[in-house]
Formats: sequence, C-alpha cells, structure tokens
Amino acid sequence: MLEREAFLEEYNIKENFNIPWEEVEKIYEDYITIKENAEEVVDSIVKKFRKNELIHSIRARVKDPKHLIEKIIRKSSKKGINVENYKEEITDIIGVRIICLFKKDIKKIDEYIKKLDYKLVGKPEVNLRDGDDKKYYEGIGDIKEHMAGYRSVHYNLIASDSTGKKFIYEIQLRTIFEEAWGEIDHSIRYPYLQDDPYLNDYFKALNRLSGLGDEMSNFSEELVTLIEKAKKSDRVTELEKKLNESNEELRKKEKEISKLKNKLDSKKTEVYKNIPYEPSYKDTSLASNTKGKYKSIFKNHETIQKQYENNFIFKVSPMLKNHETIRKQYENNFIFKVNPMLKSQFKECPDCHAINLINYSNCAKCNKPLK
Repeated sequence: MLEREAFLEEYNIKENFNIPWEEVEKIYEDYITIKENAEEVVDSIVKKFRKNELIHSIRARVKDPKHLIEKIIRKSSKKGINVENYKEEITDIIGVRIICLFKKDIKKIDEYIKKLDYKLVGKPEVNLRDGDDKKYYEGIGDIKEHMAGYRSVHYNLIASDSTGKKFIYEIQLRTIFEEAWGEIDHSIRYPYLQDDPYLNDYFKALNRLSGLGDEMSNFSEELVTLIEKAKKSDRVTELEKKLNESNEELRKKEKEISKLKNKLDSKKTEVYKNIPYEPSYKDTSLASNTKGKYKSIFKNHETIQKQYENNFIFKVSPMLKNHETIRKQYENNFIFKVNPMLKSQFKECPDCHAINLINYSNCAKCNKPLK
C-alpha cells in the first residue's frame, strides 16, 4: 500500500492533481506484479546491444515504482492515465541508455537498432541544441531543437517477456560528452529547479562546453586518421624510392652481365678460328678396325668416320687444342696423359715412338714391326 501523505511530501507534490488516488494505488499494485518481468526484458535487450563494438557503454534500468507514480501524477494533468493504459502512456518504464564516443558513430548504431527484432513505435526523436551540426543525424528521425540544450536520440520500441507480455521501452542514444552534461543537469536541476534563471545560465555555458568537447573529440579522431594516412603515404613513397633504386642497380648489373657475355662469345669465336684441321696420317683400316668401338665417347658417327679414315682420332677429343700440340704429344709419348681412357687401346713404336692401335702389327708411321 502506498501512503498518500508521505508520498506527496517526499516528492513535493501538491494535492490538486487530476488522477484519483484509488487509481494511483491500482497502478502501483499492478506495476509491482510486472516489475520482475520487465527486468527480464532489460537483461535480454542489454545482451543484444553489447554485441555492437561501437557502443562504449550501456545503462539500463526498470523504473522504480514510486518514480513511476510521481511521473504519472505529473502527467495526469495532460493525459487521462489509468491502470489499463499506463504501460503505453509511460514509455520509459524500461529505459536503456546507449553511450558512444563519437558523433560519427551515431548513424551506424541507429542502423543497428532498427535492424533488431523490436518493433519501433513512431519515429525516433532527435533532440539538438540550436546551432548543432545536423549532418550526424540526417535520416535518423524527426529533429527538434531543445531549448535547454539537451542532446539525445530517443527511440520507443516494443519488447516482450517470456510469457508474451509486451512492454514499450525507451532507448536514449548519445555521446559520452552529452551523457556527462545530461547527468549533471538532471542531478542538480531535475525536477524542481528547471526554471531557476541562475542555474539556467550556468548550465547553458556547461552545455556549450560539452558540445565543444564533442567537436574536439571528433576532430581528434579525424586528425589521427589523417596522420595515419600521411604515415602510410610517406612509407609508400620511401618504399617506391628504394624499389626504383633497386631496379636501377639491377639494370646496371644486367648491362655488365651482357658486356661480359659478349666478351666471352668473342673469345670463343677467336679460339675456334685458330684451331687448324690438318690430318697427318691416313689409314683406312683404322676406321674399319675401330668402327663403333668408341660410340660412347664420340658424339657424331659421320664425323668420327671421316676423322678415323684420316687417321686423326685425336682431333675428336676437345682436350686436344690444336694440331701442333697433338703432334708433340703424339711424338713424345704424352697421349696417355691427355686421355688416360685410351691407354689400353694403343701401343708405342720402339723405333719412332709413334702411337699405334693395339691391333696393328706394323707402325703406321715407319712401317716397322711392332713388338
């Protein structure tokens, strides 16, 4: 039971209000029975909003029963409120306050709210101070200039508890600076000193400071973004410069390699020109006796055939540079040092020291018998 005299004295309410006290008591008793259900709804709402990373903090509450009655009495002069309709007329029985850091985040959070599975009642109401930049609030709802400088976006939505009972609840969306000013103003002036001229001037100045704080915080974030972009740009410029330097160095190296390759090709051509082809001995039996025997050693059979027939087997080996060298090595018995693989296939003439195939009976040079 709600004690009439004690309640009116506590909340400084005069006797001449437009709702019967019996109706007030009915509302009070009904609300006590549903308050627990409303708290269940609050928990569900808060869980959903905590998933949004742009939300800095969330405050939620279910209205205190006495505060609800006070508000109903103050509003009863304008509206006929009773136990049947008070849950529709008082839209902040459940109140959720969403705080963000920057004004630029408000539109994104607004989109998030409107996508949730709560039915929106009417259009959101955007409260701004005269002179505020409206670009952050375009498309959200109806914009209104608040005489006292109050800034906040208000939403009314419908939520249901586990039994299906519906509640209209209010969301207030604001920045952290708007929250600070609103809390200080509410704590000092609401509800009895809202028309005090001295406090009004003071809080107007405080309101301008909170607005300036919002602008400075937005500017600071934009400045950080510009600084990061500048750093990235400088870094990219530095990397591009290093890349260009590396490419230039690579081009120089490629030119040096090309010059060395040309010199090498020139030397090869010069060496090949100086290699004579003058066979000294002829013996057709050499080809017939050794035909196919050294296929694994020599690359081209036709070339081998001609060289065999001209008795110039040594010309095939790339290790024998020119004919004069071959002749000296041939005559001085150094062929075995040049190509030790052939050692078992030849024997030396004891008279002229010429080298002959092992199956020769007479020396190919002096025609003397071989031992």
